[in-house]
Amino acid sequence: MKAVAKAAATGDLKTFRVDCQTYQTKLTTKFENRCVWEAPNWREVCAYIPGSVLEVFVKEGQSLTAGTALLRFEAMKMECVITMPYDGVVKKVHVKAGDRFPKNQTLVEIDE
Repeated sequence: MKAVAKAAATGDLKTFRVDCQTYQTKLTTKFENRCVWEAPNWREVCAYIPGSVLEVFVKEGQSLTAGTALLRFEAMKMECVITMPYDGVVKKVHVKAGDRFPKNQTLVEIDE
């Protein structure tokens, strides 16, 4: 309670509303320094885990339906297949067989 009173005295309190209720709070330094959230780009198929590409099944310009296999990769001694999330055309393939990739790297770009 003393921290809130001190924050109120120095003007560090932030005001926000939830369901017609007004609240005041002091934000932590970690919260204030956080990375800003960005909406994911639904036209990019990104890696959800780091790994290495074993096989790419598609080419640029190829028209595909939802569920079609895009590529096969290995991560943590598991083989995984990434499939097409919706109907579309492959705009660009960013990886080839043998490439290693980190988490969140764009693997394939899709156009409608």
